[in-house]
Amino acid sequence: MLNKKDIDYFNFGKLENEKFWRRLGGKPVLKDKNILDFGCGHGALCVDMAKNGARHITGIDLEDNLISFANENLNNNYDYLLNKISFEKRDIIKDNLEKKYDLIVSKDTFEHTLNLPQVLDEM
Repeated sequence: MLNKKDIDYFNFGKLENEKFWRRLGGKPVLKDKNILDFGCGHGALCVDMAKNGARHITGIDLEDNLISFANENLNNNYDYLLNKISFEKRDIIKDNLEKKYDLIVSKDTFEHTLNLPQVLDEM
């Protein structure tokens, strides 16, 4: 069951997405892109990108509880995006991400990332 604290944080993330895109000079062209969201958290940015034409978004995070929330929220509230978004517990350094992506995005994650040079090499 989705708890209020996580729902509130997801909704806050939706508001923060607008600031995120503005900092980057606007939302990039997402239409038909395959995208990796590194540190997807609750999944708000993935939902935003799916609604804006991305072909598929893979959201990865290290936290079980965040991936669980993101998947449950997707199933319960955004089931029309199920074919466009997948959330996975993955470590970009330890797990082999064989798939190639058109874009890699990360919002509010790098400051929490250990071994950032190695993470960037993997990207």
